[in-house]
Amino acid sequence: LVGTISVIIFSDEVSADTLKVGPSRTYKTPSEAAAVAQNGDIVEIDVGTYQGDIATWRANNLTIKGIGGKAHLDATGTTISNGKAIWVIQGNNTTVEHIEFSGAKVPDHNGAGIRQEGENLIVRYCYFHDNEMGILESNRSDSEILVEYSEFAYHGYGDGYSHNIYIGDAKKFTLKYSYSHHSKTGHLVKSRASENYILYNRLTDED
Repeated sequence: LVGTISVIIFSDEVSADTLKVGPSRTYKTPSEAAAVAQNGDIVEIDVGTYQGDIATWRANNLTIKGIGGKAHLDATGTTISNGKAIWVIQGNNTTVEHIEFSGAKVPDHNGAGIRQEGENLIVRYCYFHDNEMGILESNRSDSEILVEYSEFAYHGYGDGYSHNIYIGDAKKFTLKYSYSHHSKTGHLVKSRASENYILYNRLTDED
């Protein structure tokens, strides 16, 4: 006797979506995409300036990237509603590419382009300038941070406590092929990570 056996497989996996951001797209600003992004999504942001747009990214395994050039998040003259950064990244395993961050200022003088609160971050081909901090990492002891092909310039409140890059008590920090310059009194790169790899960069305090 030959029969047929039907097998049903249930999966917890959800297909990732691509969320497109821009003046003519479904989501007009990055913050609109951040509000709906789910684990594993890809967020593509059209080149252009997004004035005063502040976002918190909560989903895990996101890839967020500028398309057609660097998408510019300009917070100049903006009240940073979260009191921390242009982008607060709370999810784990985030990749950020081709984004420009500028103009972040907050009352405690730690206004950052990115405030990394989740674990594991990759930043590539980004430009951070004229914030109080470029990237500020929040002491996640299992976190690994990789920054490459990026530029950091003109950060700091001028008090010596704000820096172009400030990595807290992370597990590992790697900075490669990047350019950090013109920090305002603070450090070009500051890290308290357990492991640090500073490789093939230009780190200069030129006039």
